[in-house]
Amino acid sequence: MNKQIKDMKGLTFGKLKVINLSHTEKGKAYWLCECECGNAKIVNGRSLRTNKTKSCGCIQRKHGEWNTRLYSIWNGMIRRCHTSKSKKYTKNYKDKGIKVCDEWRDFLKFKEWAINNGYKDNLSIERIDINEDYCPSNCKWIPINEQQLNQSHTRFIEIDGVKKPLTVWAKEKGIHHNTLRYRVNKGWKAEDLFKKPQ
Repeated sequence: MNKQIKDMKGLTFGKLKVINLSHTEKGKAYWLCECECGNAKIVNGRSLRTNKTKSCGCIQRKHGEWNTRLYSIWNGMIRRCHTSKSKKYTKNYKDKGIKVCDEWRDFLKFKEWAINNGYKDNLSIERIDINEDYCPSNCKWIPINEQQLNQSHTRFIEIDGVKKPLTVWAKEKGIHHNTLRYRVNKGWKAEDLFKKPQ
């Protein structure tokens, strides 16, 4: 075994168990794997480690939904929490330890939960507590525009004991959100915040 290639023999990734090193190409290792369904498949080591390839293709053939919106939502969760190298996703998900629960690593189990809990094509998945994982007890389906209000960067302000996102206050009072944000940052009094600019 080449010292620069990490031995993955015997490891399991999704439904694939690594049998042996197949070959190397341009410095990349390709592994012979056996799928739970009995098929063999040669897979790039990186694709295994990043969860990009999880079966010989039988998962897609089984549920036939890899091009559906629900599958895209599921795949997005996996990518944000486990495989993406984007600084944005790393900061907001990986670095905070946010994961997709073990049960939902299986798309069909996620689909079952989604259908039984009100999924519709105009809804988006929402974590109830944005500091906790994607799992049945911490997720629900809500309109997409509402989801945007429950993000870590959403600015909330409290006026007369009522707390709402700054953008909601601006819309309700008919003032541009940038104008309201400027006034809040400058410490304007609550009674002056919504006065129309002269």
